[in-house]
Amino acid sequence: MKTSDILKALTLIKVAYPQAFNKMSPQEMDAMANLWMIHFRDKTAEELLYAVNFYIANNTSGFAPTIGELNDIIYRHYYPEISEFEAWSAFKKALPQCSDLPAARKEWAQLPETVKAMTNPGDLCRIAKMNTDQVDTTVAAMLRKSVTVVNERIKEQAQLPSSIKNLLSYKIVKDDSNDGNLD
Repeated sequence: MKTSDILKALTLIKVAYPQAFNKMSPQEMDAMANLWMIHFRDKTAEELLYAVNFYIANNTSGFAPTIGELNDIIYRHYYPEISEFEAWSAFKKALPQCSDLPAARKEWAQLPETVKAMTNPGDLCRIAKMNTDQVDTTVAAMLRKSVTVVNERIKEQAQLPSSIKNLLSYKIVKDDSNDGNLD
């Protein structure tokens, strides 16, 4: 994303919601543009403009959008969440091919992100060897219960700016290299 893309989005908002910018100084406008650049750096201009236009067309509050509201619109449109049924179907479809770890790794790589976040290739391989009734009841129930929570976690992480994601991944790697704990 370029600064000019951010300024284009802010200009649209300023035209639609002039009261939000009435008392804003040029320095405050620059600070706002910089903040938006941090939070939308990883998004495309198309995604941001879609979110701004969607918000303008559908919002009835009369208030300008926040970064979080626009991020939510982008996420819902460009990265739709998977349902419990879709997650279970993808998981169940992968199992017959997971007779060994290399095959499970291949199948796991093709799973939706939500399902990948709930399992790993070793789990797929172990579950593939389980009794079908146990898989269809116990494993299915556990997977379905987890989908909503995992979808929300993935959404929250996807909406973080890359600078924050880098800090979080550094902490995990640093902690993991020290003592194996992720606390």
